[in-house]
Parts: sequence; C-alpha cells; structure tokens
Amino acid sequence: MIKNNKSYWEKLYKIILPIFWIVSLFPRDKNIWVYSEGFTNSSLPLLKYSKKQDKNTHIYITPFDIQVSKLRNEGIIAFKQSSILGCYYISRAQVHIICKSKLEDLNKYLSHKALVINLFHGLHRVTNNIVPPNHNQHKPQWRLNRNKAKFQKLYNRYLFLCATSEFTRQLYSQLFRVNHSTLPIVGIPRLDRLHSKQTDRKYIIKNISSSLKKFSTIFAYMPSGRRHKWNNNIDLKKMNEFLLHNNSALIIRSHRAEKSPIHLNKTHSNIYASSSYSQEWSDVVDELIGVDVLISDYSSLTHEFLITNRPVLVYLPDYQELIDAGGSAVNFDLDIPSDRINTFDNLLESMDSTIQQTYSYDKYNKLANKYHLYQDGDSSKRVYEHINKHLETFL
Repeated sequence: MIKNNKSYWEKLYKIILPIFWIVSLFPRDKNIWVYSEGFTNSSLPLLKYSKKQDKNTHIYITPFDIQVSKLRNEGIIAFKQSSILGCYYISRAQVHIICKSKLEDLNKYLSHKALVINLFHGLHRVTNNIVPPNHNQHKPQWRLNRNKAKFQKLYNRYLFLCATSEFTRQLYSQLFRVNHSTLPIVGIPRLDRLHSKQTDRKYIIKNISSSLKKFSTIFAYMPSGRRHKWNNNIDLKKMNEFLLHNNSALIIRSHRAEKSPIHLNKTHSNIYASSSYSQEWSDVVDELIGVDVLISDYSSLTHEFLITNRPVLVYLPDYQELIDAGGSAVNFDLDIPSDRINTFDNLLESMDSTIQQTYSYDKYNKLANKYHLYQDGDSSKRVYEHINKHLETFL
C-alpha cells in the first residue's frame, strides 16, 4: 500500500518542503509553539505544563509514528516531523522548543525567524562533542579560529534555557560562547518529576518487569556512550549473586551510542535490561523515578540525579582513557558526589554501603547545591515564564 511506501513519503517530503519554506518567510504566529523530540523527550514535560497555562496551540513534533499515536491518546497534538501538517506548523510557529546538544534546528529549512529555545541535553562536562577542541595540533590556527567563529554564530541563534545554578551558568557561558547574563537560571523541566525524595516504581514495574516490586533495593547502571568498544569489567554472575543475597535488582540502560552492549541470559535473574531508544523509548527520567541507587560515570545523569538525594556511585574502569581522549571542563574527581570507583570489586563494596546505609553524603550535598539552585519541581514554570518574557521583546 502507498502509505507504507517509504520512498513515496520521502519524495513527497522533498516536494512539500520548498512550499513550506516560502510559508516560513511570512510573519509567524506567536500563539503556536512547537516542541521537538531528540534522543530524549525532554521538552514534553514543558509542553504539558504550558498547555495548562494558556490557550496557545502547543504541538509535539516527532520522527516516530508510534509516538504520534501514543501522544494523541494522551490528548496532545502531535505530528510526524516530515508530515504535511508537521511541516506546516513548524513553518508557522513563532516558538520552537528543542532539546539538543548538537547545533541543529527542528528543521533547518523551516526555522527562519522563529524564536528557538534550546533546553539543551544534559549537564555535560566532557566538551569535545560540544565545542571544537583548542588543543588540536593537527589543524592550523586560522582554521581553529574560523571554527570558533562559526560555532559562536550558530550558538547565538538560540535562547538557551538550561542553566541550573550559577556554576552551570558560567560553564555554559564558556561552552556556548555567550554572555552569562543571557543564561537565566531556570532548572531542567524533565527533572521536575525527580525532585520528590520518594521512589515511584509504577513505571518500571509496568514497562520492565512486574518482578521489580518484590525487591528491597533497585540499582540502575546507566553509563554514557563511548565512541569505541570498551570493557565495563562487570562480572554478571558475581553481580547477580550479590543482588540475590541482598534482595536487590539491577536495571541496565545502555546509551544509544553504546558499542559494547551487555548481554543477559536467564541465569541473571536479578538483572534487567531497559528497552530504551526503540520507537517505544521513554525518557530516562521515567525509569530513574523508581530507582534507589544510580550507578553511572561521566554522564550528565550523575549530576541530574543529585536532585533526588539518593545515592550516586561513579564507576569508571576506563577513566584515564576517557579523560585523555576528551578532556573535561571541570576537575572530575572534585566534581562527583562520591569517590571514583575503578574496579568491579570496589563497585560491589560501594553498592553494599548503600544497602547498609553507610554511604557517605560528605561531598554529595555540597555538590547538589552547586549544580541545583532550585530543587522545587518548578523548572517548567520558570522556563515558561522566561519564554513569554523573551517573546515580548522578540516580536
């Protein structure tokens, strides 16, 4: 059937794109706000909040067919990014809300003269994916200078509403090469659901396994992605024995870019795999709500999870390799909530400390305040207010 013909829809998209590019040149409608989906649905909590505050048309744009039907069932207007209506609303909306760590718009052809709000993805410290490295000796200085100028021009295209504290505001100011006064401290809308100190396992019980309701402690291992194959040194058999002994479970959620996936079998009875980054994927926050202890590395989750006041274990068996390859915007060991864990045996010891309630919060609380000025669950409210304030001067 024609509706299943991918090449047909690709050809149709190429035909309609120039038409809506012309539409995008006309004055935009300030009462239409479109929200985009990247590798997380980070803008969705803001849409749900904004939808309750005004009579504007709030529309979610996604590349996934299954997400369209799912969101419509929740009462949210949603269209596929390449659809006729998707292109129409992108070209007409005055406000574009994206959540990207790369320099790209919702649609680079149809975002002309839109107010583009970038919620940004994560509290990144490793910066080689964000800004061109200054230490690259293989390129002449004139090319490095040209790249810096290009990046600065691109970053000036956005209004960044992602700073969570004075520290992250200064950090983002350096990364984006913008004046820190243009970066209001607002928080992260998708973390609003994490501010409660209580876990809620309903989502993981329904979507991962009903068995999760029987465990005393639920750990989650959520490492960041690597550009290369690596060894996490986790002995799954030994890990499962530890979990069995302590009436605990471990959820493993691999990064979408992971090149060394973890393979489980039936003998790993207390270890569960998240089915993330399929068309049925959820934001990682959906799972973190039900987790008692997070195990991660240099991922932004390490700092985002601080808002819960639940233990964070930083496990980095390949620490030196990562630092040498990418560099860090901060002193890593001084900027993590617990001592860095380098070996699997030490990881088990640290996991045991959380069960025995001997986990040290000495660094944790200070770091939480450093990264999160607000811990009240009202980030969506602050972002929404700043968008409206900026919209008044933008028009």
